[in-house]
Amino acid sequence: MRDILADLWPQYGLTIVTPHLQLRLPGGAELAELADLAGHGVDRPGERPFLTPWTDGTYTDRARFVLQEHWHQLASWNVAAWRLGMGVFRAGRPIGVVTLRARDFPVVRQVTTPAWLGIDHQGKGYWNGSEGRTAHPCFKIISAPPPH
Repeated sequence: MRDILADLWPQYGLTIVTPHLQLRLPGGAELAELADLAGHGVDRPGERPFLTPWTDGTYTDRARFVLQEHWHQLASWNVAAWRLGMGVFRAGRPIGVVTLRARDFPVVRQVTTPAWLGIDHQGKGYWNGSEGRTAHPCFKIISAPPPH
């Protein structure tokens, strides 16, 4: 199924592998697991790490937000301004989402990488400033200036 999706929507063919993590678009059951993970929390009470307060509210609010963002990002893909919410997997299990996001990419050639991990997966060096963002050359390639 993934091959068929990748033929029709190439983003499904992208996989980024680090020593401990795999980043790729989630399948249906995996997306449901990510929504459940977010529903159970991605920040501690009183914290507000995101500009958009999507983590406020109920379990259902957070879980539904993850689903809506995933589908919206895929449906609104545009070469000049895009977002690709990739599942972050450890040992085959989803632990969070990293979004590769760019505006005016053909000109600016820069990508930002907002991310969240389920609360039980935080503080283990998987993302912020460590493996997820720096271990793989993909982020350097994506943000590199175009060749002359």
